[in-house]
Amino acid sequence: MQHSREKEIRPRTPVPTSVTMHHGRTSMDHHGSVQSGHGRQDDAHSAGHHGMGDGGTVHRHCHDHAHHHAHDAHDHHHHHHHPYAPVYTPALPTLSQLLTQLSPQQKTLLTWAALHASIATLLWWCGQSVERLAITSVGYMGLFDAVGILVLLCQAMVTRADFGYTNLKRPFGAQRLDILASLLAVIYLLFSAMFITKEAIEHVMLEEAGESAGVGHEDRRQVEVCHPGWGTVFLLLISLGASMISLLYFGAHELLLQATQSSMGRLLTPAGHPFVRQLARNPFALGTVIAHLVAILLTLTSSSPSVTLLKPHHSAYMDKLCAFGISVWMFWCGLPAAKALCEILLQTAPTHRSGHVAVGGIDVEARLAQLVAHPLIDRVHVSHLWQPSLRPSHWVGTLRLGVKDVTDGERSAEEVGLEEAYRALGGVLGVAPLGRAELTVGVVRE
Repeated sequence: MQHSREKEIRPRTPVPTSVTMHHGRTSMDHHGSVQSGHGRQDDAHSAGHHGMGDGGTVHRHCHDHAHHHAHDAHDHHHHHHHPYAPVYTPALPTLSQLLTQLSPQQKTLLTWAALHASIATLLWWCGQSVERLAITSVGYMGLFDAVGILVLLCQAMVTRADFGYTNLKRPFGAQRLDILASLLAVIYLLFSAMFITKEAIEHVMLEEAGESAGVGHEDRRQVEVCHPGWGTVFLLLISLGASMISLLYFGAHELLLQATQSSMGRLLTPAGHPFVRQLARNPFALGTVIAHLVAILLTLTSSSPSVTLLKPHHSAYMDKLCAFGISVWMFWCGLPAAKALCEILLQTAPTHRSGHVAVGGIDVEARLAQLVAHPLIDRVHVSHLWQPSLRPSHWVGTLRLGVKDVTDGERSAEEVGLEEAYRALGGVLGVAPLGRAELTVGVVRE
């Protein structure tokens, strides 16, 4: 047995070393893991081979074993200690780079979103100035539609190659950025609904407090001096047209509709013009149109003191009732959308109406039951299926099978388990012709 002792400068943090055994030969690297061609590691041999003496001394010696060591490569590795290089992650494009590289269609989306947001902001200011909650609520809805255009722009941007780069830090790249943007839009919608509800309740309580304090009708008429004029009606019509263009032409909130179609479904299924069918199947668009029409009707009935059709306090009651209805619609549309988007971001398995996990209408649990019915497959240890994005064919599945310790002719039980697993779930995950699907199968011999 030969011994060699040499001095070297050691780093403060010891570099982990791994032993890789390949059929009688041992090699070492700096990956911190152990791989064995025989399926085991001799811990005593590894400790003796890499034992460190005091004072930073490295002790190396040859062993009388069936395998041999490559000392030249071994010494070369240990003479070049260096910290691990960080995992290279290409930086995402900056906002200025994205704006300068927009396609003509994306520039159109950005311009229209800014224009629609300006109209909605002006309408919100008009509602605040005349103290009309219904007009203010419609302004919030217009801003939500403008944000939907920005979500479409974000959805178009994530198809770039630099957004699709995947690594350990970004396992799905930046492909789920549009889902996060949609969730932010839904959160804005819910907060708007809460603000409208709060304002409506405050107005009702203030009016009741004024009545209990003995405020007469003359004083009430003096308070109700703010009347929306014909300019407000014209602005509401412009906002309605802008929302129709955003919802029906550009397809705003299609991502939200896709996320909530299983929970909300279609409101109506009329047979007629495609425009009517597209409007009826989208609760976001239908609610926006109804809210605009009701706000226009209320504004026309109280546009000026000379042509008003409702008394001031009746008009105020109708205004608050309309605001309550808009807030209910916001909650009804926003809560299912937020739930569906959070399930995707949290990688929750999609469920069918029957309570089973389903993809494209196919019951996954029934396919797993057929898989377990195979004579060589004992059981399914772990199965997890989730949808990392709203793309119909983007599914990720993991499966761990337990197979029996027998063979099927020339094929082993592991090969049979893999083939049966991909036969059972491969078609389920690939329900759409576009996109991608991932299925990872682990086989364990029982």
